[in-house]
Amino acid sequence: MIWPNQSTEANAGELPLLEMRKRLAASVTQSDVGRQRMRHFNIIFFLSALLVAGCAANKPVYPLPWTAFPEPGVYLVQPGDSATLIANNLCLSVERLSTLNPGMNWSHLKIGQRLYYASPPTK
Repeated sequence: MIWPNQSTEANAGELPLLEMRKRLAASVTQSDVGRQRMRHFNIIFFLSALLVAGCAANKPVYPLPWTAFPEPGVYLVQPGDSATLIANNLCLSVERLSTLNPGMNWSHLKIGQRLYYASPPTK
């Protein structure tokens, strides 16, 4: 009797059955690992692209209500506002906002308080 993993003259040069199974399983495993790596790479690439696109956008941190702008160059303080939030939403630095509003106490802003974010027009 000849076992499947034995070589004979009839099957000389052929791989024994168990050896063929091992090689086939190894190649399937390698291709699965390759697919998994490609999936991970695609996910990381996609998330990186979203992060870069989000950072590149020059949009306000949160949408400002229209009532916050009663007239050009004037902003009314809204609930939850801080100097940093207002400056970021208006695409200004806190220093520039402070220069346009001298004497403002930034740690005690009041709702409805008028802030200037542009130089007043000269007449």
